[in-house]
Amino acid sequence: MSSVALIMSDNPYAPNGAAGYMKRLYESRELAKPYGIKDVSMCHGGVNFIDAEKYVSSLMGKTKQSVKSALLKTRWGTKVVVNSIMFRRGQNAIDMYTRLEKAPDVVVFNDFATHVLFMQQHSGYQGLKIQLLHNNGEFSKMLYLSMPNIDPSWVEKVEQNTLEDSDVIVLVGKKSMDRFNALYPEFRHKSTHIHTGINDLGANFQKTVGEKLKFVSVGTVCSRKNQQVLLEVALDDEINRRCVFDIVGGGPEYQLCKKRAIELGLENIVRFVGPSSNVVDYYRSSDAFISVSRDEGLPTAALEAMSCGLPLVLTDVGSCEELIEGNGVLVPSCGSREIIEGIKKFLSLYDGKSISGSASREIFERCYTTEAMWREYSLLLDDCLGVD
Repeated sequence: MSSVALIMSDNPYAPNGAAGYMKRLYESRELAKPYGIKDVSMCHGGVNFIDAEKYVSSLMGKTKQSVKSALLKTRWGTKVVVNSIMFRRGQNAIDMYTRLEKAPDVVVFNDFATHVLFMQQHSGYQGLKIQLLHNNGEFSKMLYLSMPNIDPSWVEKVEQNTLEDSDVIVLVGKKSMDRFNALYPEFRHKSTHIHTGINDLGANFQKTVGEKLKFVSVGTVCSRKNQQVLLEVALDDEINRRCVFDIVGGGPEYQLCKKRAIELGLENIVRFVGPSSNVVDYYRSSDAFISVSRDEGLPTAALEAMSCGLPLVLTDVGSCEELIEGNGVLVPSCGSREIIEGIKKFLSLYDGKSISGSASREIFERCYTTEAMWREYSLLLDDCLGVD
């Protein structure tokens, strides 16, 4: 029987896929016991909110977002953000770990900040160290996209130290693992792929398609997620006539996108609805899911949509192609022209009943449940810890 500590700098209720991943692992820990994992602890950066929708819309939430956005425009400001947010919260997580009665057999790091601090403060740890990478296999790509002014020499040092210290590096997609192995051949013996598991939200196959096909997109509204491109897409006559898009989520580009939609007269076609604590209601009232991201590891929102039985339109980033199997369309790039062509292809296949949401549901049940995720983790731990 083994014990595991999940360590992350984030708030477990934060509206992002990486935080949700750890929260689901912890909340489904009873599923791990039949596989010999007796105890799972969660060490996090602190809970400053539970309802993400209310927090993001609050004065404090808006103020913090504005200050953070302003700081990230300079290298000095970026350093302040890294130290005052990522490492401060990371220290909270390490303090929680230090208070555990007994050192666990396995520690799982969700980010580099907690791993760096752990190396500094628990250098004598003898257990198994697992580093999660939620990206496309390029260790620092998401960091550079969200913090373009970060010091690259510092990032390279952190990257090297983190990868060297890890016993196992878990990636969320096979294609992401293959890319990681190509970029970091010296660490390929450490890499593995575990399917991301999510809670079953329940399919709704009784819904009737309305006058227009309704797409839903869920995620932080930002440059990396690329939702603004849907405003260009919606100017196409056929798509304007046949489709509507509900964009669920807040973020640094939310107000800009909402304003731009009104300026273009598209506010009833591309609807930026803001953050929601009831995202499942949007899935269940929609006909399809769309993600137009510039970069991903494996989008949790797409898995949630599959659980609800929605067909998909995804840009070919990260490991997204692994989610398409008779249930949608993979768009080769994130430009407006390619996305327009991809949506039109989807409409043609959908009209001809060549793709279906039931195929999404079948893939979810086969690979992406929380039980399947724990089963794969147990096999990894048995192998690494020498359990027969």
